[in-house]
Amino acid sequence: MSDNINNEVPYETKFEDGTEITDYLAVGVAEGFESSDGKTDSIKAWSYICGKGLWKGLQGWFGRQVNEFITLGIFDQNGQMDWDVYDDFINQ
Repeated sequence: MSDNINNEVPYETKFEDGTEITDYLAVGVAEGFESSDGKTDSIKAWSYICGKGLWKGLQGWFGRQVNEFITLGIFDQNGQMDWDVYDDFINQ
């Protein structure tokens, strides 16, 4: 699922359709004012927000959401996804 196999950053950098994730698109998908393919693009956007530390400069809701994903083990503090945990969470 991840396009980051040979990437030097741990967080997601591309959406499912290959579009590069930008700060604007990540926040837009997380907030819901930019379209996405659904849950996979959404979690990739959150991985990017976490990994780049964008949440630190945004409203508190972003930090709380990032912390929730880390607590659940969906990604780590660097935004690196654990796709097995994510799949288990989605399929509950």
